[in-house]
Amino acid sequence: MGKIVELSMSLWKARAEARDASKKLEETTKRLKFSETVRNNLDLHISLLKEKKELQKQSIEKTDQELWKLRDVIKKLESEKKNVESERDATRLECTVQESQFKESLELAKREKQELENDLQTCRELEFRVEKFKDNDAAIKHLTGIPTYALLHTLVFDFLDGKNSDFVDRIPIRRSKNQNPDRSRKRGKTMSLSYFDQYFVTLFK
Repeated sequence: MGKIVELSMSLWKARAEARDASKKLEETTKRLKFSETVRNNLDLHISLLKEKKELQKQSIEKTDQELWKLRDVIKKLESEKKNVESERDATRLECTVQESQFKESLELAKREKQELENDLQTCRELEFRVEKFKDNDAAIKHLTGIPTYALLHTLVFDFLDGKNSDFVDRIPIRRSKNQNPDRSRKRGKTMSLSYFDQYFVTLFK
């Protein structure tokens, strides 16, 4: 009897230990499963972090490339700006030079025009200088009715006293019918003809 009781107690104790071991095993299994889940989650999280980091790296590399391209574009634009400014300055300088040359040419043209007008006036006046006809008595007679240059010269300088400054007041000057004699002397360019030449002109037929 004593042995049976002892065996029974040992068996019950063994069963109790087995149950405790089974519970511990279940708990350990649960813990292992939880640890496995946690590890899987951690691995997934790490993988996601790696992918995110890789995407960030790629984004950074792409951004760097775009920045380099943008820098190249900026350099190109700055170079083009300098070229445009240089061309603008050159064009402005050229325009200034051309304007200066144009003004000089215009001023020269004005002077040449004035000189030509003066020369033309002189030529017109020279056409009627009596010196031109002094060796041509036929022309003197044709123009004035006086037979010879010598007679004309004698008439003006000996008879009318051509050296007198008041001689001009005694020389008849052709005027239009409505022209005021006093005002006619004040208008127009002063003639460079001598008194003799002016008198010679008034004798024209």
